[in-house]
Amino acid sequence: MKWLMRLWIALPLITILISGHIWWSHSAIFRPIAQVSFLNVDQGDATLIQTDTGQRVLVDCGDIDGPILTRLQEQLGFLARRIDMLIVTHGHRDHYGGCFDVLERYQVGAVMINGVRKEEGSLYEGFLAAVTEREIQILPGLAGTEIDLGQQRLEILHPTNQHWGDEISNDNEFSIVVAGFGDENTFVLMGDAYTSNEHEIMRRYPELRADILKVGHHGSDTSTSQEWLNHIQPDIAIISAGHDNRHGHPHTEVIERLTSQKITIKETKHLTNIDILW
Repeated sequence: MKWLMRLWIALPLITILISGHIWWSHSAIFRPIAQVSFLNVDQGDATLIQTDTGQRVLVDCGDIDGPILTRLQEQLGFLARRIDMLIVTHGHRDHYGGCFDVLERYQVGAVMINGVRKEEGSLYEGFLAAVTEREIQILPGLAGTEIDLGQQRLEILHPTNQHWGDEISNDNEFSIVVAGFGDENTFVLMGDAYTSNEHEIMRRYPELRADILKVGHHGSDTSTSQEWLNHIQPDIAIISAGHDNRHGHPHTEVIERLTSQKITIKETKHLTNIDILW
């Protein structure tokens, strides 16, 4: 796989980048603000992270033929053509499908992936090929990786194991989990990680707390355990799921757990975008 070969060649450089500061050049018409925006991309995930120095990190892009470009234009304006880093949490189409459109419209500085392969000729392999063709740097999303954004920072909480080149059809459990630490709020983006992954994160990060939790797997009962909620103690829970989706997301059990702890629930299907300062 060309993308895999490219990744291994880049690994020494990646170590340098993630152990120090990552700086991007930028220009902006308006003064940027530190904001995390949970985008309504129907049944899928997409989160735009912006800093007060103008850096932009996009976590997932929703499904193919989805509204990701419209949502980004609402946030960044029509003339914007730069995304500094794209984090693809895992290889399910409702998370990466819209990234084809993002690659076409925006200059992407780097792409972070979990390294899992899909079968030859799959759409996900096509996405990785598109990244490689554009000579975009590929970064490994592994627990402990920190991305310094000046006044704010991101940290990867999961996965811990390297699965570079392993062919895994369902890689929910290897979802990249992203934590954001800022002046106003902290947040955790769970991708499609399972309850077992929540327990792993709790063991590794016993002091982890988050004001905002984007619940795992679109509100499925495979995620968002009571123990996890007790551990990170969120004030706000974000659920990204489409109207009348075939999976029945969010599941009743998850809503009941959240409401029992008086956690404010915000669903992207009821709002165009959910913007929160961080």
